[in-house]
Amino acid sequence: NICPKDKPFLDPFQFNYVLQLPGQTVATHVDAVYFRRASRFHMPQWLLAVMHFSGLFREEFVDQVQIVAYYHRWTDERAGKFLFWNDPVTREPELFSPISKSANSVDGSKVIHAADVYMPWRQPPILPRGNRNTAEYRKGDKKKGEEEHMWEVKSDGELLQTYNESELRFSAVYRCRCFKDKADKDKFDEEQKLEYAWTIDYVLGILRKDLAKRGIVAEDKKLSEFELLEILLSTYVKYPLSPTATIPYNLCAIGEVDALSFLKPVLKMVC
Repeated sequence: NICPKDKPFLDPFQFNYVLQLPGQTVATHVDAVYFRRASRFHMPQWLLAVMHFSGLFREEFVDQVQIVAYYHRWTDERAGKFLFWNDPVTREPELFSPISKSANSVDGSKVIHAADVYMPWRQPPILPRGNRNTAEYRKGDKKKGEEEHMWEVKSDGELLQTYNESELRFSAVYRCRCFKDKADKDKFDEEQKLEYAWTIDYVLGILRKDLAKRGIVAEDKKLSEFELLEILLSTYVKYPLSPTATIPYNLCAIGEVDALSFLKPVLKMVC
């Protein structure tokens, strides 16, 4: 029921394994959006999301289906539910429990989704984004009281934490594009070639006209790339606020605002 009824031909293009440590989450996001003449191979993914949520490129939008399947062995309650918002204006998400040998399906390029914190009472290791962070499998040492299957989490080769496999959550993510038939899929492949793809300037031109029509910013007003990015995201991409937080905003980001940059040293102590 995720693909439109007139687009039953599935074009698989992505398959991921996800290993989640206790205390980790999957942040709120949308998946990479595809259009007949635009994709992540032609322009940044944030711009593709803006294009979708603007509704200005609907005729060229390529529907997708995403399956998230869980194959861990544990059966007790560990939180970490799959969250999704069919209506991002609402703060309360719909929930799907990560039951082993079950799966859920959404169009992740349309539906904002996330995973709640898995085992939120546990503290995960800090994995600096500039480092090479790995989870490496090894056989357990029964003489040391270890389980048969063990995983070592390392950052730039430094061992940070060792886990029994029974402590981890495993899932597989499978994504397909939806087409009418194979001929339609082959036509999409042809349209994705660089000579047929839209340019960033073409897309931004359409968006600038719409911003002017909405009275947000004049079409000929000079803006830096970052200023335009902020306006586009705040205008078109509306993420849901936290349903539980008293102040549902990322206060750790306020130091990035030029006028409040003096707060950065203080924020580093708590963020």
